[in-house]
Amino acid sequence: MRAQLRNGIVVGVNLRQTARRIMTNLEGAFMGGAVRAERIARTEQLDAHRVAQHTAERSNRRILKGWVWYTTSDKRTCVSCLVKHGTEYPVDEYGPNDHQNGRCTRLPLTKTAAEPGFPGIVEPPSTIPDARTWFDGLTEDSQRAIMGRGRFKLYQDGAAAWEDMTTKHETPGWRDSWGVPTVTQLKGEQRQRDKGPPRVVLVVRS
Repeated sequence: MRAQLRNGIVVGVNLRQTARRIMTNLEGAFMGGAVRAERIARTEQLDAHRVAQHTAERSNRRILKGWVWYTTSDKRTCVSCLVKHGTEYPVDEYGPNDHQNGRCTRLPLTKTAAEPGFPGIVEPPSTIPDARTWFDGLTEDSQRAIMGRGRFKLYQDGAAAWEDMTTKHETPGWRDSWGVPTVTQLKGEQRQRDKGPPRVVLVVRS
């Protein structure tokens, strides 16, 4: 599997072709099926490109100060990625730590002109679209389809905030990733908020 993934990255073959080669060469040993093989190929090939981009950006710290998590806004995008869209990170931090099959990318964030020694230059405004504004402009049916029926109901009722719609997942043997929380997780967060901070009771003994 590693050999086919490396070959796919070096040669630049389509990930579906890589997945088919994985299935052919591991017949009888890999029982994950074609869908999982394609998911592995897509995720690992994208991660390889992210590592390469991270390395290139770290060597250009003189002009770069960080990167921005960038998400494609369409009906295939999950709400977790929409929440992470536009968030900024230091140049040394790897990412985006997207979920499996994730399509998010990192956009280099340049320093202001004044930082390398060119004062007096007016910085242009950001052209990165706001994901929440895009989401709020969708029909209710489209919003529900992206967020999921249970999560959307909590969001509508004010029981879950926009920022609650992403959570970090820990996967042994792989890496941490950001994905959509379950409805149960969101309800648990709401219950914790309702409880408020822990109460401190002072007992004065005479």
